[in-house]
Amino acid sequence: MKRKIYSEKEFMKLVKKNSSQVFFLVSKVSWPFPFASHPWIVTNEKGKMKRTEGIGNFTGG
Repeated sequence: MKRKIYSEKEFMKLVKKNSSQVFFLVSKVSWPFPFASHPWIVTNEKGKMKRTEGIGNFTGG
């Protein structure tokens, strides 16, 4: 899967206020664990956005 970096404005263009959506997002952890990533899930239920924290993923590189 190709990684894409979105600004908040670009991300909000993907949100459809009259439908339900699930977004899986991830970012690199810079310090103190530069080898880890931080995932989270954003759900959109007809315009009502909710963020759910994921568990860290140690990628080893």
